Amino acid sequence: MKVMLSLGFLCLFITLHGQITFEEITSPDDFSLTSIRKSPTGEYFTQAINDLSTVYSSLDGVVWTQEVLPEIDVLDEVQFYADGTPVLKSESNDHCIRRDGSWHSLDLDGGWSGVEASFIKGDTLFVYENNSFAYSVNKGLTFVPIFTYEEGLVDHRTHLWVFDHYLALHHTAGATDYLSVFSRDGTRVRYETLSFGLKKFTFNNDCGKLLIYDNSEFSSLSGEGNVFETGSMLSIASDFSYGKEILSVGGDWYYHNGARIFKSMGCNFDWEIVVNDPILSTYNDLWLSDQADILLSNDYEDSFFEQLAGSSAWEEQLIFIDYAYPAGIDESYQGGAGR
Repeated sequence: MKVMLSLGFLCLFITLHGQITFEEITSPDDFSLTSIRKSPTGEYFTQAINDLSTVYSSLDGVVWTQEVLPEIDVLDEVQFYADGTPVLKSESNDHCIRRDGSWHSLDLDGGWSGVEASFIKGDTLFVYENNSFAYSVNKGLTFVPIFTYEEGLVDHRTHLWVFDHYLALHHTAGATDYLSVFSRDGTRVRYETLSFGLKKFTFNNDCGKLLIYDNSEFSSLSGEGNVFETGSMLSIASDFSYGKEILSVGGDWYYHNGARIFKSMGCNFDWEIVVNDPILSTYNDLWLSDQADILLSNDYEDSFFEQLAGSSAWEEQLIFIDYAYPAGIDESYQGGAGR
């Protein structure tokens, strides 16, 4: 009996002194972004690095509105209509568009999968899904078929570009990348294997030229005449190296190299420095808006820098969104609201 009582008191003592208490805390005034984008109408878009189910938009960079996506997506590759309507172009999820303040997945046939690749040309949205190409003149509400490629395409990842007379599709099969070019009647007029490494894509719409490149080599496709060329990136930029990038805005080429941005007006690569500032080399994400405004950001930060086209001044924009990213838990901390 004494043993039983002793065990009972011991259990009671452990219960009373071993309880775990929980305290609700509010999110600190902090935000961790993953990218910042700007539409042709001046609307900003950002996303929390720890929440890929929503995006935030702002007309002035001060007041932000949270918008729910139809599925998990990444605000990275995004294309805009001239009126500012955004289309998210994910490599791994269905593409989606915002209409009337809400986001919608793009889908050709209502099946289990959605649009895999999309491209805006003028006021027309071109899409690719499961070997089929189509276009929409009402922002994805309805689609008009262009053709279905009956021989089939292996397309683990895809990118689409539209020329005046051709449609070009980058598609992957395992670790191999291909470029297929089609006429508007569905005839495949070119089929190239892209053998070089990690690829970046830049399309100059005014020139009708696609540039695909890695750290040392490039392939280019000109829509007029379906001209395909390959070569060394050093022939495009003599100091090109790892981590550099070529961009295109308003029919001009831009080349970002460390603390400098070069511009080449027109379709050739004749570079001149337009920005030379150490701040450029301290940020890992650079975005050029359709007006050539420059936006700089780093992952996990709660602000970004912007330089408007034609200005030499940088303005820091704080993002006033209370959605903190918990980097860790310290169980040894005693008292207060925790940290």
